[in-house]
Amino acid sequence: MGTRENSGIDAILKIKYQNSPILIRIQKENETIEEAIKALNKAVKSKKSKKSFLIRTNDIKSLFDYNHENNHIEIINSTIYEINKFLKTKSL
Repeated sequence: MGTRENSGIDAILKIKYQNSPILIRIQKENETIEEAIKALNKAVKSKKSKKSFLIRTNDIKSLFDYNHENNHIEIINSTIYEINKFLKTKSL
């Protein structure tokens, strides 16, 4: 069971980036990308991470704009996200 301190992350890689931990977060099923970024950003700050990865799983958008300008967070699309995106474009 995870602790509240690590609620913004799903994994910490064993390898390091510029002598800092590499954090991983997978976007939750009903979570907006903005919520996921905010949660991971908190962990990035508390763990002093210089590189982290957010795995996008859906296109749920927030009602409010969120300016994502954190060079420490890279957003990677999950395989199922890419498949769904492909199927949506082919069904139009």
